Amino acid sequence: MRSYSFIAIAAVASVVIAAGSASASLIVKGSAGGGWQSFPTALNDYTNAQRPYWDQDTMDRAGTITNRNIGNYLNNTWTGSLPGGSAVSPNITPNWWGNASIPDFNASMDNGIGFDLALPSNSIGAQLRLEVAGLSNTNELGWYLLSDTAGTETLNTIFSGPTSPVSVANFAPSASFGFYLKSGGGNVFFTESNRNRTASGTPLGTGDRNTQHFALFASSLISGSEEYYIGVEDLTLSSTGREAVGDYNDLVFRINAVPTPGSLALLGLGGIVAGRRKR
Repeated sequence: MRSYSFIAIAAVASVVIAAGSASASLIVKGSAGGGWQSFPTALNDYTNAQRPYWDQDTMDRAGTITNRNIGNYLNNTWTGSLPGGSAVSPNITPNWWGNASIPDFNASMDNGIGFDLALPSNSIGAQLRLEVAGLSNTNELGWYLLSDTAGTETLNTIFSGPTSPVSVANFAPSASFGFYLKSGGGNVFFTESNRNRTASGTPLGTGDRNTQHFALFASSLISGSEEYYIGVEDLTLSSTGREAVGDYNDLVFRINAVPTPGSLALLGLGGIVAGRRKR
């Protein structure tokens, strides 16, 4: 039996903005040269070396059909059925985060991604939307502080193991943060890829420490109501095979800042309406 929770925040966010209130912002922190890039006009041209790093062939094929990577999920060009229980495609063509200079797809990676959460919110809402990975029952997604020393990060779980889409969870980072995926394959991948290591603590090889295992997309960049989709690759470079650096569909989740009850009360909004159903 699964529980599905749906939090209606879009209308609340628009009222907060219209009222000119100091609404919460969820801001991306990246490396020098990193920024928002336009979504490709076409996907799945694997002969084009200048495609974004996340637009790759996939091992999750439907016969000879290859369009099942993270981009195909986002813009609703996924062929065939999604895994049971997954959230439907958001049907968007969002900006993606990376380097503008892309002589080849590897060069489009920003290997140092993090986030800042502004007051009056101290909470992030996360929704797990899609899992295609064979390791989905053992993968763990969570957050860490960017100030943590590499190798000794405190790993804070958001979704773990057999949790299945569609699932929701809130978390409250105390400072600038990033995400990690602890793979059932025995590795830990971070949005700051130089931290990538085995579960036992041994740094991964140079290739995987220079590979961004997270792909970040912005469905809204309106100040105070930012919303992002993030796709994760859970395999090392030596394991991705025909996927090159990965298809980034192994785990897909959405995040946004959650306004605090106090900030809503100031506007007389009362609260956030939540609905729940079970089956």
